[in-house]
Amino acid sequence: MDTILIVGMNGAIGKAVNTVFSENGMRCIGTSSRHPKLDTTNMLYLDLEDHDSILAAQKHLPMLNGIVFCAGLAPHHSLKDTTVAHHAKMMNIHVNGPLFTIQCLLKKMKKGSSIIFISSVAAYKGSYDPSYSIAKGAVSGMTKTLARELSVASIRVNAIAPGLVSGTPVHKKMTPDFKERHLRDILTKEFCTAKDCAEAIYFLYTQKQITGQVLHINGGQYFGN
Repeated sequence: MDTILIVGMNGAIGKAVNTVFSENGMRCIGTSSRHPKLDTTNMLYLDLEDHDSILAAQKHLPMLNGIVFCAGLAPHHSLKDTTVAHHAKMMNIHVNGPLFTIQCLLKKMKKGSSIIFISSVAAYKGSYDPSYSIAKGAVSGMTKTLARELSVASIRVNAIAPGLVSGTPVHKKMTPDFKERHLRDILTKEFCTAKDCAEAIYFLYTQKQITGQVLHINGGQYFGN
């Protein structure tokens, strides 16, 4: 039985990943940053902004076949309103934390294992929150860089790049006119879902010849209007 670590399993995409992988006979271990004393068989405390929590979680983990990074921070601030703290948090959760989590967990990764990130169409088309777009762009770059470096250990590294995901807090809080602006750029005229994301992640996990790739699941928004 394959064992998968899902970083940020409490979110919409993390829950969907847990469902899809579990339905395919895999053991999923999740992490959450909300409960510092959390330590159960299938859920561990891990805060991507706290390196000590990464080190502590590592001690409780078995050998892994895969890591899926689902934790994220939603876009909030335009350039005018952004702060150093906001930018630092965005980079820590999307880039710095995952990078050092992988560094810490390399000895727990089995030969032939897989790492999957969540980038975004915002990495390619921009965002009203520059920090978000910058962080997601870094995720795409990190995917290709680590795919090359970790190939010697037979570890594959990929990412998905969704657009606005329906049912997520960002989607729910968005005004109707802003949703309509997004839809105009999507060739399929449908928002992707958390299940779409999870199934794409599972596809990347199972396809042994795919590494260093960012899979766009955004209905053609990548090259739409």
